Amino acid sequence: MACSFKTPFKKRTKPTYYLVDLRGKTLGRAASRIASILMGKNSPDFTKFWLMDHYVLGINCKYLALTGNKIKEIVRSHSGYIGGLRERSRENIPMTELLRMAVSKMLPKNRLRKRILKRLKLALDESLPLNIKNVVRVENL
Repeated sequence: MACSFKTPFKKRTKPTYYLVDLRGKTLGRAASRIASILMGKNSPDFTKFWLMDHYVLGINCKYLALTGNKIKEIVRSHSGYIGGLRERSRENIPMTELLRMAVSKMLPKNRLRKRILKRLKLALDESLPLNIKNVVRVENL
């Protein structure tokens, strides 16, 4: 008995922009919520191998909170070459880059990861350089 599978085709939809106000939110909780929106888990037609048309616009990143002594921790990255260890304190890293790193680590590690991260736009204050009309505000973050 032959088993046949049909891959559903994604219908082209209009992009949805979500505006997230990050004032007073903690970094990890905000990053996990943003990652689930970017993956499209909040929409009924979620499929893990499709790139959803969801964009997240984050404002007031400079007011994000880090709990405990996490601001004094050291972030390490290695280039792969001898002597290529780079260490930076979280005090010296902009809050937009910290949030982008946290969201990146919460996304699936596959080919869509870079394309999903391009749909995350962050601003330190209230201003956004984009002129977008249809924006959905995310209140419960």
